[in-house]
Amino acid sequence: MFVGSIRLEEDQTAGQKIISYTVEAKVGGAWQAFSAGVTVGAKRIDVAEKPVTASGMRVSVTEGFGKPTGLTLFAFAPGPCATADFEYEL
Repeated sequence: MFVGSIRLEEDQTAGQKIISYTVEAKVGGAWQAFSAGVTVGAKRIDVAEKPVTASGMRVSVTEGFGKPTGLTLFAFAPGPCATADFEYEL
């Protein structure tokens, strides 16, 4: 899969648990850093500096308030960027 960004979602029913995390991508059989951050909350989006072709993704919680539940990772391919200014009429 070609990955340019990821979205993390943490179940909030028991409160926010994640303080910091890292995300790794498996590229060519080896794990490499993809992104890292503080807090996930209801939703967190990380955009890679350079998209990668990965055979797997994993999240490691490096600091938190107990074990997080319902942590979900979504991976997205990079999309086309706007090449010209545009306006929407209201």
